[in-house]
Amino acid sequence: MKMLDRLNHNWQQMLSGLLLSLFIISLPVYTQFGKSVFNLLGLLAIFYVFRYRSSLPRLNEQEKIIFYLLALFLGWAIFTFYINGSPGRGKLFLWSRQFFIIILIPLYFLLRKYELTSKPFFWVLVLTALLMFLNTIKTVYIDNGQSIVDLSELRVGGGMHSIQYGSIAVLLLSMIVAYPFFYKTSFRENIFIVLAVFFLIASAISTQARGAWAGLPAIILVWLMFYPFKKVTWRMRLYVAMLILGVLASLYFLNPVQKRIDITIENVQKYLDSKDMNDDLRRSSVGVRFEMWRASFYIFKENPVLGVGLGGYQDAARKVSAKNDINSSAYWFYHPHNQFISELASKGLPGLVIYILLLAALMRYFYCRLKAAENNETAYFAFMGIQIVVMYIVFSLSDAVIEGKVMLLIFVVFIALILAKITIDEKHAKNHE
Repeated sequence: MKMLDRLNHNWQQMLSGLLLSLFIISLPVYTQFGKSVFNLLGLLAIFYVFRYRSSLPRLNEQEKIIFYLLALFLGWAIFTFYINGSPGRGKLFLWSRQFFIIILIPLYFLLRKYELTSKPFFWVLVLTALLMFLNTIKTVYIDNGQSIVDLSELRVGGGMHSIQYGSIAVLLLSMIVAYPFFYKTSFRENIFIVLAVFFLIASAISTQARGAWAGLPAIILVWLMFYPFKKVTWRMRLYVAMLILGVLASLYFLNPVQKRIDITIENVQKYLDSKDMNDDLRRSSVGVRFEMWRASFYIFKENPVLGVGLGGYQDAARKVSAKNDINSSAYWFYHPHNQFISELASKGLPGLVIYILLLAALMRYFYCRLKAAENNETAYFAFMGIQIVVMYIVFSLSDAVIEGKVMLLIFVVFIALILAKITIDEKHAKNHE
């Protein structure tokens, strides 16, 4: 009987580790396959929780708060959608996207039982960086005959939108860069870290996604404020931060980066100078966002508590635009390209408060674990959790990250993995005392 139990345990551990690795590796380039792998991983997690429901480990108070907020986030989305009459394509957005946020809970219990150790996780990240770079080279050089340092209008996106592709590249970059600061690495591993950083920066640049690039300064901010420097003064931290900023600033001289930044500045200036509601200047990438945000605040003023429900933004934006001199570009998209503003428009003030509380609860949990960490394993994953939360806050400013399936699945998997890994490491630490 013990032998059968061990075989069963090993089989489930291997399967969960394989699916988790396949999901991370495949999602950026082979997106549909990655989504299918997530579905299998989610089903395995649900099966595990159902089968072992009577013996699941207890949660601590901070974990309970996070899971309550996850349930409240989904519950409020369901309530506001149906109370608003199931608007537009909201059923698709609700049940094939935002519903998956609740899978974080069973996935946490599965990964808490069958942990993925840090070394394989590191090589999974490196392999993902390599695949993203190969896809970038294929798209830029082979398919379009261009150069990464001199792109025209081409924006690499893998199997998804270029903004999401760039955001994933920056997320992976933050995780790989942090690794050697918490673990003793070999010369070979350091070589692969340098290569992976180069691969991911090249992939991020090729997307020409400004919202993703904003994650790079966010990484510096996290290091400056949260990295557990020992005997390092704030003066030295600022010096290092300025040095890194100087390196990032040098990327401006690459043509794609310079062009996108210059166009952004020009679009902002032209938008501010524009007086005509129908001016084409309000239809630029920046202008469209400003118009959508204006429309969203009018939607919020008319629906401050319940919003208009998922899927209701476009129709509501069309109505308020006609009444308030807003350009028709305000209702080109199904969300206003800002997660915080989207929460206000679609779910009202309670929706925004729930989203902010969820991010704050995660931030508090990871920060407390980082401060109390007794080993590098816990510290690394807690630090990684802080980086993810901060970057999702930054990404939320220019895109509705939780309303797109890819970024939502990434959030669910990485947060579940980090929560589980920290809990396991803390348990091991106590057992060694």
